[in-house]
Amino acid sequence: MNGGRDVASPVPLLIGMLAVALSIVIVIVTAVNGRASSVWFLTLPIIEPGLWWLSLIGYVLTPLVVIVAFGLNRIWQRDGLRDRSFTPKPGYSLALKWMVGAGFLLALWHIVNLATVVSDAWVNP
Repeated sequence: MNGGRDVASPVPLLIGMLAVALSIVIVIVTAVNGRASSVWFLTLPIIEPGLWWLSLIGYVLTPLVVIVAFGLNRIWQRDGLRDRSFTPKPGYSLALKWMVGAGFLLALWHIVNLATVVSDAWVNP
């Protein structure tokens, strides 16, 4: 409540921001501590096999948690529109849309890391 008026909740936005920030930290940690590995036509710093769980957490955070936050924001804002005193925050939705896009880009890094670790374990049991 804000002066008797309902305002859109910032909780989904904060969840999305936290998920993207943590995913970026995981990308940096895995890139800095990675070993050089050939992926298609690139040489990338891929995580050590024992650290696969970092990329799994990163993959869950982005895009999955960010998509859930986007959905919560959409549902809560639409439900709020039933109340005449509700103040929507379209900027929250726009920011979360951009975070979903960024989440998919970050997810690519996590997917490549996971796929490389799984394929190495499959080929070299």
